[in-house]
Amino acid sequence: MKSRPLRADAARNRAQILDAARRLFTEQGIDAQMDDIAAAAGVGVGTVYRHFQTKEALQEAVLEGLLSPMVDAAREGLDEPDPGEALFAFIRRATLRVEADFALLGAFKEADYDLEATLAPHKRQMMEAVSALTERAQRAGAVRDDISGPEILALLGATCQGARQAAGNDDVRARLVEVVIDGLRAAPVSAGR
Repeated sequence: MKSRPLRADAARNRAQILDAARRLFTEQGIDAQMDDIAAAAGVGVGTVYRHFQTKEALQEAVLEGLLSPMVDAAREGLDEPDPGEALFAFIRRATLRVEADFALLGAFKEADYDLEATLAPHKRQMMEAVSALTERAQRAGAVRDDISGPEILALLGATCQGARQAAGNDDVRARLVEVVIDGLRAAPVSAGR
């Protein structure tokens, strides 16, 4: 049996709960109380439990919310007319997104949460989507042919770490991402352009 779509108010409440949980898990750790999350979301605790029967279910939903938008962005890139630019746009977008998520992931790691078990299905989907995006850009001659989807994701992680070092300096962060992108091009752009 298919689940029915949420009513507009229920969907709004769910989004507010997830936003509040994300914020409080980042600030207080993943032991933040459901009552506090409800208050931060502007809903009653019963509403929280209607959407998420346990705190563990809420934690999983918050974590899934980290990768799902990136998987969607990679898949959307497959429909873009310029395959190379689709991959590069994904890298730019994902770098900013992942950088913003480091503190939240840190809270889960600090609590010895099994991130791998929760994120594994999403990581597989991400790998498939990024691999398809990469192969499409390679077929178009926009991306060097000696790189693969897993390497792109590893490079993305390293780029995010580097971007964190330049926190507060948007120009340096943006330049770092563009240097990585230039290195992926089939015909690298010279530094003096």
